[in-house]
Amino acid sequence: MAQLPAQPKAAAQPNAAPHTADDIRTHVRELVAEITERTPEEVSDSALFIEDLGIDSLMAIEMLVAMDKKYKVQIPEEEFRNIKTVNDAVAIVQRFLASAGKSK
Repeated sequence: MAQLPAQPKAAAQPNAAPHTADDIRTHVRELVAEITERTPEEVSDSALFIEDLGIDSLMAIEMLVAMDKKYKVQIPEEEFRNIKTVNDAVAIVQRFLASAGKSK
């Protein structure tokens, strides 16, 4: 069987450039949309995760794990409980990215 040439892998971005608020917002909206089975356009930045989007505790844990993996930060569950909207998620990810950058 003939092998296809290996595709070059995209360069890892965590150290390439800082994540902007818009990048984080787009990712969080896409993540929330996937978890709630909506389109990203249906997820507003101020929609309440529980009341408006029906996110339950298991969905919230899924979001926490996905954000930890994507941004290489450890957001404590206690802190994550304060996240009620996309805007909140963007702010906390930025804060943890900033504190991680200071510790390097």
